[in-house]
Amino acid sequence: MVEKFSLDHLTPTEFEEFCFDLLNELDFKNVNWRKGTGHEASSSDDGRDIECEKLIIDVDEKISTEKWFVECKRYKKGVPPNKIQGVLSWANAKRPDKVLIIASNFLSNSCKNNIDEYIKKNNPPFKIKYWELKELEELSFGKSQLLNKYNLSKGLDFLKIMHPMHLKYVSKPQANTLDYFFSVMNDFDSKKRDEILQFAYEFFIAPRYKKPVTGKEKMRDLMIDKADYDALKEKCYALKSNLTEFFLVKSIVNLTLEWAFHFADKTSVDVVIERNKSMIKYMKEKLKDAKDEETAMILGLIKDTEKKVKDLPKQTEDWYSLYSSFCEQVLRKLTEESIMDKIEELED
Repeated sequence: MVEKFSLDHLTPTEFEEFCFDLLNELDFKNVNWRKGTGHEASSSDDGRDIECEKLIIDVDEKISTEKWFVECKRYKKGVPPNKIQGVLSWANAKRPDKVLIIASNFLSNSCKNNIDEYIKKNNPPFKIKYWELKELEELSFGKSQLLNKYNLSKGLDFLKIMHPMHLKYVSKPQANTLDYFFSVMNDFDSKKRDEILQFAYEFFIAPRYKKPVTGKEKMRDLMIDKADYDALKEKCYALKSNLTEFFLVKSIVNLTLEWAFHFADKTSVDVVIERNKSMIKYMKEKLKDAKDEETAMILGLIKDTEKKVKDLPKQTEDWYSLYSSFCEQVLRKLTEESIMDKIEELED
């Protein structure tokens, strides 16, 4: 079971440090934690805990910089109005672009009312924002290193994004005939079908490949055997004489779900990116001592890996969309075929 997201176990200083790290993760620049010593007794300077900057790209692609003052409030209950007066007073004097109040749980209603009244009465030259627990959970989602550092993850965050039909499918035995399975897949968008079944094509058909000549050939150019949807159907019906239909369908679906969710897992993108950045750093070091014939290959690997880092967030989102479509349009129908009917057919 995934535990409820909570920051109550953090001390006030640890909560400030969490906010500092989160702002860095969110690409704020020049993040300055103003807590002098880092000890619990040390207070922040001049009524704000953190100063930082946010780069803003306008529609004409010109970049401007916003100055933010950030106040961090670690309270197990609602933050009272008097606890935000310091940052508002300092902001009124120094005129940042935005004031952000981060609460470990929530702002009290009286505090929110106080902010509204302050804006109406003073028309401040800065905007006031606040992040409460719900926003902090959303903003830190997928940032596994941050979550692990502050003991906010039990390693099961992926359960939050697993599709309900995926959980339903794996929660109990499911039996489907090949005829029924392929009738469902026939109705699935052919482009999406080929993309999500690519692993089934590879593992079930096990196509043979020619040896590369130039080293620049793509895998599909080297393929000897046909590996597509029709070939998968032919292979499965050929295997039917030695393996049960239920096993074949279950194997295809489980294999597909495993790989699709692996590429769709938004909770570990940062880990994969960091791993690839480390690889880029390693290859750049190797480049210094590389021989002439190795240089081109290493430069190509660096270029490919840099592109992978850049494209990974979007690719993960695309895979999640594909995975969700498969769960919604295929798994839902598969769970509608009754296992009891199949068992009765076998008994007859």
